[in-house]
Amino acid sequence: MGDSGDYRIISLNLGREYYGIDLFDIISIIRYTNITPVPLTNDIFIGVINVRGLIIPVVSLRRFLGFEDAPYDDETRIVIVQDEDKQEIAFLADRVNDVVSVEHDRYSDEVSDTIENRKFIKGILRTDDNLISILDLNAVFEFIGAIKERRDV
Repeated sequence: MGDSGDYRIISLNLGREYYGIDLFDIISIIRYTNITPVPLTNDIFIGVINVRGLIIPVVSLRRFLGFEDAPYDDETRIVIVQDEDKQEIAFLADRVNDVVSVEHDRYSDEVSDTIENRKFIKGILRTDDNLISILDLNAVFEFIGAIKERRDV
């Protein structure tokens, strides 16, 4: 939450669903680029990309959140974030929208039991047009870390 009382996120789409990532957790957003597959990895890992000389694993947010795959197009984006150990990871999203800045009173950390994968959602942000599920990156990184340890990805 910013000092101004606004909640600032980057809004992204997976199909018709809206998800958000805190603006300050994002390192960069790039257009879809060739992803090099890595054999014998968990299904959520699409492969790796080379960005500025760094090899970064790419996770399909669709697969991670239980959606079916969709074809990549001109709107497909790769969102690069960093965990607390400064390890970068990339999420593949159908589309990245604008920065959304919403008053604090439009945010709720009470997540409905009906939301699938609610353990990865830390709250819901209501805009004038949409409900945006805010990803809990700590929970996401913890889950991905457990997969890496088990599978040695």
